[in-house]
Amino acid sequence: MSFPSSIPSSDPILPEIPLEIQYLILESADWLQQSVLRQVCTNWRDYIDTSDTLLDDCYKATTVHEEYEAHIDPKPRFHNVIDYRSGFVRTPTGFNPCILHRNDAGEVVDWSPEADLSIYMSDPLLKPGTDGYIDGITIYCMDANGETTSYGTSDKCDDGSVASYLRATCRHMESVGHFIQGKYFRVWLSLRRTEAGDFGLKLFVQPEVEANEDQRADSLIGQLSIS
Repeated sequence: MSFPSSIPSSDPILPEIPLEIQYLILESADWLQQSVLRQVCTNWRDYIDTSDTLLDDCYKATTVHEEYEAHIDPKPRFHNVIDYRSGFVRTPTGFNPCILHRNDAGEVVDWSPEADLSIYMSDPLLKPGTDGYIDGITIYCMDANGETTSYGTSDKCDDGSVASYLRATCRHMESVGHFIQGKYFRVWLSLRRTEAGDFGLKLFVQPEVEANEDQRADSLIGQLSIS
């Protein structure tokens, strides 16, 4: 991972707590919090930078679409960003990656921006040590009946990094989004094997059902009351 170099203090932030306990606290934190926790003190920074446990925490994601992937075993581990990037919203300036918020019926009532993922940009998308590399991304659109349409666009995913994947999803969304209706879109990945035995990614895009105006208003009121 790449991190900012500034650390507020070189002293342990919790000197009365043994380092072993502090490390357990770090290991229990969500992977998205690592960039903030790393800036607390040098001990935390050094542990986050070198811990195999925390590195493994960033590579828990798999693709789980058995109908497409029965022939791929074992499933490779991916960086958690493939699960985290799960939605896009259509805006006046284009398509923005986002977090979609749903009601109990699964309809989208609102969205919020993604967290800052910049510290993970140089990380490989596939877990280090995986046999094989990513040889392209192909985009598919899925309608409400589960029928898919391939737009025939493919991307080499550059160097196989998190950054190249995130850029590719945005490029693909921009390239096909103008051909499909809707404001909100779910995105997810499936796998294929190439003739050389490497991994090709299938990026699926599906329009989401938007809640009616009253439900969206209720959601906003609920958020305001909580804050």
